[in-house]
Amino acid sequence: DQDPIQDKYIDPSWNEGIESGINVTSMVTTQDGRVVMCGEDASGRGVIYTAQRAGDPWQKATTSTKETLNAIQQIDNNTYVVAGNKGSFIKTTDGGNTWFNYPTNTFTDFKFIYFQDLSNGKIFDNKGNYYYTNDGGSVWNGYVTMGLPNSITITDMEFISSNEWYASLNDVNEGMVFYTNNAGTTWTKVIKGNISPSSVNTISMVRPDLGFAA
Repeated sequence: DQDPIQDKYIDPSWNEGIESGINVTSMVTTQDGRVVMCGEDASGRGVIYTAQRAGDPWQKATTSTKETLNAIQQIDNNTYVVAGNKGSFIKTTDGGNTWFNYPTNTFTDFKFIYFQDLSNGKIFDNKGNYYYTNDGGSVWNGYVTMGLPNSITITDMEFISSNEWYASLNDVNEGMVFYTNNAGTTWTKVIKGNISPSSVNTISMVRPDLGFAA
């Protein structure tokens, strides 16, 4: 039998309330212990699940999206934002009880999301471009091309502040990690992956000057 959750984020035994075949793409845990995750079901349809505490039964959120959801961020105690394929952007302002889709007027597959506050945010594809909002996601502008190498695929992004970001990316022959301190205008290569491994798929920053890449 297939475990309900096939993912690195969740213990497969923590599956009460989860339908079979869920692929979790992103998850956040709040200071009060609430867990919110997004991803896709076995058919590729986007899903959001919440749990009051780690180990508690999962509750599936009601959304109208049909697209895979790739990234979630908590902005404050009640506000969460989610980005996904074909221009998907979903938001809740009541702690996850109700979720609303907002049009982005694009079919871009968004892989990463970063809001610096309730109003100002960005949603990113994996080719070095982003759309931005100044009103919490009601209206999106873009797209903006960041100063990263051409012909790359961004595999992960970490946001230290509104200006300081890290991005792991893979080229044809090597994996790399880049750093920006001006919100993506210019980047500096900080890790070359031509030692081992030859690709970099994820990064995690413990603090601004200490992180891990794998």
